Formats: sequence, C-alpha cells, structure tokens
Amino acid sequence: MSSTRSSSRRPFRWIWLSLMLGALVSGGVFLSNWGVSSSGTGADLGRPLDPAVVARRAGTVFTPVPNDPLAVPKLRIVGVPETPGVMAVWGASGRDSRGHIWFGSSAVDWRMLAVPAGAAQEMPSAHLFEYDPKAETIRDRGDAISQLRLAGLNQPGLSQQKIHSKIVEGADGYLYFSSSDETGADMMASKGPTFSSHLWRIKPGSESPAWDHILTAPECLIAVAGGGQSIFALGWFGHVVYSYHTTTKQIATTRVGSVGGHISSNFFTDARGHVYVPKMSFDAKDAAGLAVALVELDEELKEISTTRIDRAQYLVISPKDTHGITGVQPMADGSIMFVTHPGYLFQLRPQASGPASLTALGAFQPKQPAKMESLFTYDGRRYLVAVAESLSVGGQAGWDWVVHDLQTKQSTATRLEGLIAPLPISYPSSEAPAWKNLKTLSPEQIAFYGNTTRDDQGNFYLTGRAAYTPLVVRAQMPGTTSDEPIPAQVLAEYPDEVSPTSPEPRPPVREPEPKVAAKLPLAEKPPLFDPLAPDDSVTAKNHGPGTKERSDLWEARADFIKELRAILKAQGDRSASAISDLCKRSGRDLNPEMKSSLSRIATLSRTTVISLDGKVMMYRVAGLPEASILDELAKSEATSIGSRNGPRNNQDALVRAARRLITLPVRPPVVSKDR
Repeated sequence: MSSTRSSSRRPFRWIWLSLMLGALVSGGVFLSNWGVSSSGTGADLGRPLDPAVVARRAGTVFTPVPNDPLAVPKLRIVGVPETPGVMAVWGASGRDSRGHIWFGSSAVDWRMLAVPAGAAQEMPSAHLFEYDPKAETIRDRGDAISQLRLAGLNQPGLSQQKIHSKIVEGADGYLYFSSSDETGADMMASKGPTFSSHLWRIKPGSESPAWDHILTAPECLIAVAGGGQSIFALGWFGHVVYSYHTTTKQIATTRVGSVGGHISSNFFTDARGHVYVPKMSFDAKDAAGLAVALVELDEELKEISTTRIDRAQYLVISPKDTHGITGVQPMADGSIMFVTHPGYLFQLRPQASGPASLTALGAFQPKQPAKMESLFTYDGRRYLVAVAESLSVGGQAGWDWVVHDLQTKQSTATRLEGLIAPLPISYPSSEAPAWKNLKTLSPEQIAFYGNTTRDDQGNFYLTGRAAYTPLVVRAQMPGTTSDEPIPAQVLAEYPDEVSPTSPEPRPPVREPEPKVAAKLPLAEKPPLFDPLAPDDSVTAKNHGPGTKERSDLWEARADFIKELRAILKAQGDRSASAISDLCKRSGRDLNPEMKSSLSRIATLSRTTVISLDGKVMMYRVAGLPEASILDELAKSEATSIGSRNGPRNNQDALVRAARRLITLPVRPPVVSKDR
C-alpha cells in the first residue's frame, strides 16, 4: 500500500518541482534588476546575484584584476572649487548610473570663534559637487543652507557645515545624502548638535537638479546607506537609525545604542535591505566594562540578530576616539567586507533565511599600528585594496597602498610617495591650494578616506584633506586608460567562492592618539578676537587692527615663514639658535585680548578633539604673531622629550616645531563676498 501511494505521488512531486523552478527563474528576472524581491523586503540569496547589479547599488564597478595586482596606482588630484570655509571631503563620495562621481565638501569657519557676541553672520555651508570623469569637469550643485531656505526650513544662525555621508543611489534612481552640523555638540556628554540634520535626494542628469528634502533629524546624520527599496541614515549620539522607503515614502526610526561619545563613521546594508549597525554598550561582566556588537535590522528596523565583536578588534583608546567601521566594500557574491578603525577585516555573509554570518579575518594591514579609513576592490571576489596610515620601520609616519588577497590571506603594503599634477580644474580663488605643497606636508596633515567609489574606467576615488584644503584624488592602476571604459564583468580565474577563515588572534592593537582633523568648537562664552571682522562692527581699539593692519599682519606671517624656511634649509638640525633670534626680532608679545584667546583655545582643547594644525589656524585668526605660535608648537613637541621618536631636548623640539609650522599655508580664511 505504501508503494502504491509513493507511485501515485510522483507526478505531483514533478509538477511541484517544475512550479518551484519556474518561480525561481521568473524571480531571477527581478533579481537581475535590483537583487531584491518584488516586495523589497527580501532576496533569494541562494541564487547568485548579478555582479553588475551589486556594483551599481554599491556605487562602484567590478573590473578585471590588473596584470600586477600589487602595483601602486598613479594618483592625480581632482580640484574641488573653493567655497567659503571649505576644508575637507570626509569620505562623502558616490556615483550615479551614468558614471558621474559626486562629492560633498565640508566647511569650517574659523571666524565663528571670533565674531562679537550677538553679531549676525553668514555661516559657511556644505556643498555638493558633480564630476564628469571623461570630460574632467566639476560643477557645484548647491549648498545645504541655501537649500534649507528654499525648503522653508531656515533658522536664525543656521549652520550646516558637513556633508559627511556617502552619496548613495537608491532603487528609484535618486542620489541620497545627508547634511549636518556640529554646533553645540559635546562629545564628553554625548550631547548632540544645536541644529538639526537633514536627509536629501537629488535626481542626476538635469541641468540644474534640485535638492528634495526627505526628513529632519535632531541627531547629527553621519552616514547614509541603501538596500532593498529603502535608504537608511545613521545619527549620533546613540547610533539612531532612520529608514525611508523609496516607494511608500514611509519613515521609521530606532535606537541601536552607543556609549561614551562613540560614533561609527559607517554602517552598511545587504541586497535584502537589511541594515547592519555597530553597537557599543556597558557590560558589567567585562573587565573593561564595554561590549561591542554588530546588530542586524530588517528593512522595517526590527532586530534580527546581535553578534559580538572582539573589543580589541574595534576599540581604539576610548569610545569617543574610536571611528568604528571605517571601510565598507560589497562583493560580487552579495557578501560585505568591512574594516574597523584599528585595521581589522571582517566578512559578513547574508543568508537566504535567518541572520547573516559574521567572520573575523584578522588584521588587514601587515604593519601595525595602522589606521584605515578606506576600502575598495578590483574584481569583487579576490582582492581588496585600501590606503592606510602607518609607521615605517624607522618610525616615520606615512601612507601605504595595501592589497589584500582573500585567497592567500596575505597583504602587501607599498609606500605612496606623492601625487602628480592636478587635473585641469579652474579655481575661483587666486590662493594656491594646500595640496600644491603636498611634498612638504607631513602625513598627519593629509587625511585619506573613501569607500567603493569608482568610475567606468575603473579608477578609485579617495577623498580627504591637505592641511585646510579639500582633497579628492583619482587613483589609476598601471596598464589602464581613462579614455575607454573597462568591461564591468569580472574575469573569474579563481573559484567563485572565497571563504577565508579567521587567522590566529592577534594581541590587542593600541594605536597612538589618533590624528583627527579639527572639529571646530563653537564658543558659547564671549568669542575670540577676529582680525578679519569688518571695521564698522569690530573696533581696532577693543578687538585689534584695522583693514590695512590686518593685511600687514598676514604679510608679516608670510615673511616670517619664508625666513624660517631659509634658516631650516641652511642649518638643518642645528638651527635652534637662529630660530630663537628670528623670534626675538619678529616679536612675540601678546596683548590682553590675545592672551584671553589663547586661554580659551586651551580650554576648548580639553573638551574637544582639535588637531595641532587646527590650533595653529585658531592662533592665527586670534591674531597671535607667528613667533608666539611657534612657541606653542614647541611646547607641544617638548612634552614628548625622551620618548621613542620624540625630540632629544628643548632645542630639538623647537626645530621640529619650526618644520611643522612652515608646512602650513599662510592665508586668511576664505570669506564670502556678501559678508
């Protein structure tokens, strides 16, 4: 009887299998479009995804592996037009489906420390730029404050200094990004900014594309990611996640959690629309009292899983000093590779059902300690590449081009030696951008960021800053050309599946104090002296010199630096005595206002992360003479006397400080004409 039943059911089994196969084939049509199901809430990850689709959603292309995968690329600068207060591009890059590259610049206004109490001022604003790699042209696509005014969202004193997020193409063809501000934020107290952040979208391809306002958030929106039919934004403090469904227009939010002022630079999504966010929390059972995990949320922001991460592979010094996930690269098979601030590599594999699997793959950069804030791939399968800041054998800081082979589990680091001539981009300002002196800038004055962004020719795009100038760099691999696109398909000369396993655990990485670009603190108390303020609002008697004296002041700075450079060139390490004589001749006396400014800067430095370069610009804006600024730098250098790679004595500290000072461009902050 059982045999009869079995025989009678066989036709139904074949019919059932045929229906299932038909469903999979028809489902594959949609998968080849966006890699998600028609509902936008899931994907059949049991089927291979189309690499071209994965690349498009990630804002990149997958290309054949170069003949020499370990070769160092040629670096060329893409000039970003100057706008008032422009300082950097903090990893805010992306591309549209036409292959155009987009950048978001961030502004820092040193004047805001110095405007008299109650004085009205026009705050500098973050700008959006569109770059055509083939024509090598760049266009300003607007700024955040102007767009908020158009949207009727202006506020007195409104500030929108940053476009920090990736610029992400959604399933609807729009580019999504966020603008934000840090006014009034307090990292120590985990207090957010005074002004809200905003999620925007823009439709590429039109002559004058408008910004569409999506949502306003009280948190500072630092990152944006897209997956499924949704766009997600990450805000600090507390790692608050917002979702915007591009079809239903519905908005949802949830708090994942973070402590101690910790902010992750990035988070990411998979093809299903699941979003992955790092979480830091207090743990009484842990010896250090902290726990780190990666939280998986579905497209409706419901928690799917929480996976613990080794704290030593994520944390740097303290929560507020840790940048969290610093590099993200989706792969051709739908998995996601990411690196953390200490330079550790992880692989996340989404599953057809249930939570994704997370594998720790060990240190990405063979040199330790190292700081990585970028991640790219050639082919989306075997190789990962990145730029990392690290120490050489002799202890000299510098930047390395690092290639990691997932098949052999080996990394190769090669020192980057400099950047070649810029692309033919015009500049509104006659001032020479800081990157023209890159060979004289120290590594800590240069910052590189960037994830996934590549053009149709396969060039990588790194972003960051050179002193106080935004830096956008095109990295071109040898043997390729920028004239013809590289085919998008991947040459599979190795197995489709690369399943590396975690190596032996390394001891905890302890980096030196991270070199973070100045995050401008805003004075809530009486502001500092402003040597650039208009004469009719700031009198010479109470606040400093008039127009001619201001001009003479900056000319005197340039003369001081010129003479200081000549002394160092002629006498080298034995120039301390001549430098001291120069300071005496130039004068280092401070009036009461300058002393007050110096005290305020010192106070702000104890509660806000400010780079040494940032302090120098504050000193200059406050009117301190170059000789006094050199004294402050020498004091800072002297704190390391006797330490490894530190100065031998006070004279050596003075020489080191002088070498640092001559690398900083001497120019007044950019001020808009309508002020």
